[in-house]
Amino acid sequence: MRDEFTRVFDKLREKKQFALDLWGYNICIHAFGCWGDLGMSLSFFREMKERSQGSDGSFGPDLRTYYSLIHILCLAGKVKDALIVWEELKDSGHEPDASTYRIIIQGCCKSYRIDDATIRFSEMQHNGFCPDNVVYNSLLDGLLKARRLTEACQLFEKMVEDGVRASCWTYNILIDGLFKNGRAVDGYTLFCDLKKKGPFVDGITYSIVILCLCREGQIEDALQLVEEMEGRGFVVDLVTITSLLIGLHRQGRGEWTERLMKHIRDGNLVPTLLKWKANMEAYVESPQSRNKDFTPMFPSKGDFSDIMNLISSCDMGIDIGPDLKADGQQDQEFPSSDTDPWSSSPYMDRLANQVNSNDHSFQTFSLSRGR
Repeated sequence: MRDEFTRVFDKLREKKQFALDLWGYNICIHAFGCWGDLGMSLSFFREMKERSQGSDGSFGPDLRTYYSLIHILCLAGKVKDALIVWEELKDSGHEPDASTYRIIIQGCCKSYRIDDATIRFSEMQHNGFCPDNVVYNSLLDGLLKARRLTEACQLFEKMVEDGVRASCWTYNILIDGLFKNGRAVDGYTLFCDLKKKGPFVDGITYSIVILCLCREGQIEDALQLVEEMEGRGFVVDLVTITSLLIGLHRQGRGEWTERLMKHIRDGNLVPTLLKWKANMEAYVESPQSRNKDFTPMFPSKGDFSDIMNLISSCDMGIDIGPDLKADGQQDQEFPSSDTDPWSSSPYMDRLANQVNSNDHSFQTFSLSRGR
């Protein structure tokens, strides 16, 4: 999709009579940002601002522009920059809408900025917006990962009181959070209750519970859940299989692998599972040196150079906020000439002026890569 978009865009740019309007700039900023080219997105923003200076002001960034900028900054893990741009949005005369609140709350939660997320959540409600299932799920997940269990439970109760329907994903977050916060009994009880009430559990729910049982050494119960999972039409995925294999061999129950294999629907996993089982049995019979015991359970793609390239791409980021520091370096100062004193978005202007397109691309995973 990106190659086709770029090819069409380059052809249009070659035509002198073609000029981007506000909608065109917003589309390009959003598209290239989501494709991982933050530098290109910021260069489009800079070009839009330059053109707006010669117009009547109607060509400047609008709410959609700010939404896209905040979204791509969060995707790039630059949530601190996104929060500053968020403040510029409110000072620019535009009011955030429900979608903009949603994206900044998601970014804050994924980067463990829970206090910032709760502030925006309260502000969202104060301004008359009703948080939807996605917003509640994001904040619930963030609170549980931050081990703020009491606040998470209170938020879930508020969600129910506000009439927001909990989805399977909501219950998965809650069950997983209860297990990881030392409330395994409550998590398992909730899981059992949900199974009785209707379609409130899915394959991910089963995987969460099975993983917890394996960690607790309850392999027999875990295998029974696998059978139940398969009986209800859910696919036994790689995560579940891996958890069970580790648990089986930790307890010396390698013979139970055959019992597990009949529940594997994905034919591509069977050869890998058999090879891993044979290698594990050979290792048990004739233990090798620990220095040589680094064979992965399942084959991986890429090599160590891929990891180093990813780290390098992260280091090339543009976290240039006024209070950002890295490795003991002093805060970076922006030349005063970089900023229009009358601009409604001085911080974004500084970011755009510091970027050289194609030099600041990043690997897009999800908002979970936020810092």
